[in-house]
Amino acid sequence: MAQTRPARPGPGRVRVFGSDIEKDLNGIRLLPDDTVEELFKQQPIANHIHIIVQPLFGKRKLEISDEDHERKKAKTLDSILLFATLQSPDIKNPSHKFYDREQALKLILDVAYTNYSGRNSPDHKDHQFIQIPGGIGIGKTRMGWESQYMFSSMKTDECQADFVAALKDPLYILVDLNNGSRYIKEFDEVAVSSARIGARVAIASGLVSESLSKLSKMNNVNLFCLPNVIYEILKRRFKTNQHSVEAIIIHLDEYQLYINDVQKYKQISWVEARNDFKSLLREIGSIMRNRDSHHEFDGKYFIIPICTGTSAIDIHFLPTEYTNRIVELKPLNYNSAKLMFLDKYEYVRQTTEAGRNLVVQGLRLYHSSNFNNKDVEKLSTEFCNFVLNQQHFRIAIYDTGFIPKFIDDLLGTYFLTRNFDWGNQLFNKISNRNIATVGDNPDNWKSLDDIRTIISFGLTGQLIKRDFLLPSHTSIGELERSGLIYLSNTGGGWYSIILPFMMLKVLNNTLLVSQLIEVQKSMISSTEKKIQLQQLSLQREVEDSKLLQINDEIKFQKNRKLLQINDEIKIQKEKLTVQKKKNWQLSDIFRGAKGAKMLLQRSVRLRKLEIFTEKDKFLKRTGSIANLNKLILCDDNVTRSFDEGIFRCHRGCANIDHHWVLDSSDNEKKLAIFLQIKYSECDATTTISASFIKTWYETTMESVKNYETEYDVVLVLFTNRFCTGHLDVEQMPHLLLISLENIDSYLSPTFSHRGLVNKPDEYNTL
Repeated sequence: MAQTRPARPGPGRVRVFGSDIEKDLNGIRLLPDDTVEELFKQQPIANHIHIIVQPLFGKRKLEISDEDHERKKAKTLDSILLFATLQSPDIKNPSHKFYDREQALKLILDVAYTNYSGRNSPDHKDHQFIQIPGGIGIGKTRMGWESQYMFSSMKTDECQADFVAALKDPLYILVDLNNGSRYIKEFDEVAVSSARIGARVAIASGLVSESLSKLSKMNNVNLFCLPNVIYEILKRRFKTNQHSVEAIIIHLDEYQLYINDVQKYKQISWVEARNDFKSLLREIGSIMRNRDSHHEFDGKYFIIPICTGTSAIDIHFLPTEYTNRIVELKPLNYNSAKLMFLDKYEYVRQTTEAGRNLVVQGLRLYHSSNFNNKDVEKLSTEFCNFVLNQQHFRIAIYDTGFIPKFIDDLLGTYFLTRNFDWGNQLFNKISNRNIATVGDNPDNWKSLDDIRTIISFGLTGQLIKRDFLLPSHTSIGELERSGLIYLSNTGGGWYSIILPFMMLKVLNNTLLVSQLIEVQKSMISSTEKKIQLQQLSLQREVEDSKLLQINDEIKFQKNRKLLQINDEIKIQKEKLTVQKKKNWQLSDIFRGAKGAKMLLQRSVRLRKLEIFTEKDKFLKRTGSIANLNKLILCDDNVTRSFDEGIFRCHRGCANIDHHWVLDSSDNEKKLAIFLQIKYSECDATTTISASFIKTWYETTMESVKNYETEYDVVLVLFTNRFCTGHLDVEQMPHLLLISLENIDSYLSPTFSHRGLVNKPDEYNTL
């Protein structure tokens, strides 16, 4: 037959032309009352040769094993099932409430309604799949788990009654392909797709209690084809529920691990492994379209298939196949993280006695002998607010990048204490996640240069596509598939890298440690020196004989390596030259800055600049007017050209803190940049008024007016304060303003919170 099936044990194998039909050709011996359709449910390929071998009568007695009797007896799935109802699966409930995912739930709800509406249609376009990709800890699995509560996002008065009733109590089936439903070589390489996914759904739904390992070894495992399993599930659901329509959510979690195992054990390409997994999805699609089922429940159910995993490129449907709706999860926000903190540590939010006891334990340590049980709710709320307002906690919570798993890591301590080291807690947890290992495993970085590139992209906000190749020739999509990076969709297939500060620190430590390891490799430890003289003398002759060969090989390798290095240097120089010649705009350099439109579009060229400190004050007083000076005396007593670097003003300089020159790319005047930093180091000063900015602008333009004869002057005001009042930047054509409103864009979210002193939730609506 065209299909592959496991050989059945037992004596009396049939041989034709010297071949063992069962062993060599994957045939199956039919019992007298078996039918071909029972064993080969899929239509054989037309251009295959189909052979049915029947031994001649009278030659020998057909022997039937115990397993054959078992299979003969078990003609239907129902005959071997032990439970009349579905058993509740053992799923661990989340430790905190669900926040900031309303849009994702609405998309899932939209897919649910599409599949509900198309439940009687055999057309692919009337049925949709949901894919939720993303980095480790972004909340993919939780999002799939929360889909069973999508009813909370519904506008019930706008939907059909049976659809509403179905989503009030859907059947949620979690098929964890990393735990409990992993790839089993002996099963997945020989079983048909329908049985592979059907057995997993049967276990996850509570239809059977056996493990996949045990179930896969049963001779009648083919009875667990998906149509049979769904039928038995529906039969039990309709017995216990009064719904006219049933909703079934099939959640396949960690699909990329299953694909990895297929590729590993079958020794096939990633594309072939991806198609192998896709065959499981097709089986689900066939059930959604009622292609393989003809029973009393047709049209009385709809399926919502959800696939969660790190990779966005592992699932691909052709335009003629099913629609794949992708839910792209972004990090949470400060308010959500704050609520997660309160869910864990505030007394009034605790739902268990154990949780309340932990809160009380922390309060007793904090208040010592002054603790009063009567005031526990008030004291708990006050203590939570005290911690939330601690500057090192506020920095640490932003260091998570609001990745849900990183927030969980931060909040790992059981109860609050007064001076807990939140930053170290977060760093240790993330370090232990093995997110910075360089190696050959699928979940490893492929090179240190890849890490450097990702850090650069994360800090600069560089837009990239998933097919962009890193130095190791690994694509961004492949790196995302490993779960090592977080992408934010900016539209049109372009993405930016989300790089939480603590993740940056862990990656940067890997780069630093790698340099230390290289140094250590060049040193010989004392234990290695303890080689006996006798061993040295015996080795000497052998080593001498190889020495010439080795020297020749070393010379060859050195020359080849030198050529490679020279080629690489040449390539990098060419790339740098291209970047230097590129017309950069001021909006590229001062990302997110407010300014007049013409000023932001001004084209400049980049070049390498060093930083120096002036020996004398550039402006002694606010009303001072600087002379045009192209030579600057620095604090190392060296006089340098104004074009030569970025000059940090002498301490106490009025109006500005730094100044430097940028080359123009349009043959106009060079640009003289004058920058002042208005940085608040206390909570008392959190705003800066538009009138103050206007006064500073006019005063400083007067102070540097002599430079306008040689340069186009640009004033940059950088502040971590919030700008109040109306500011018309078009009336200040030389101003670039970076304030609390756009500090994220300029410094990147990785660093910007470390420049904030005011409460980060005060202006979270900006």
